[in-house]
Amino acid sequence: MQAAVTHHPHAAVVRLSGELDAHTSGQLRSLLNELLLAGQGNLVLDLSGLSFIDSAGLAALLSAAKGTRRGGGRLLLSGPAPAVRRVMALTGIDVVLTTVDSVDEALARMAAEQEG
Repeated sequence: MQAAVTHHPHAAVVRLSGELDAHTSGQLRSLLNELLLAGQGNLVLDLSGLSFIDSAGLAALLSAAKGTRRGGGRLLLSGPAPAVRRVMALTGIDVVLTTVDSVDEALARMAAEQEG
């Protein structure tokens, strides 16, 4: 798994690519914890480049959502690829975590929530 972070006025965007599984989920947890500890309350995870996710990867997403909520922020998932979306739907994660179609849509929602 590769991750690239870009900072925007209302959130940090983390673009993920490759496979998010038992071997790589620890990397993601560490990265997201660093962002949260640095005061980045709102996170957008761009899942469009992920080709695979397993239960450890899903657990990392849930952990990120809990971390953002604890800090008064929010997590949005953006554009999961069809294979990832299917796993999310089969496990019910898509009901628990908010997913939008694009990073732009996620950032617009974050901005509207903070300004509204």
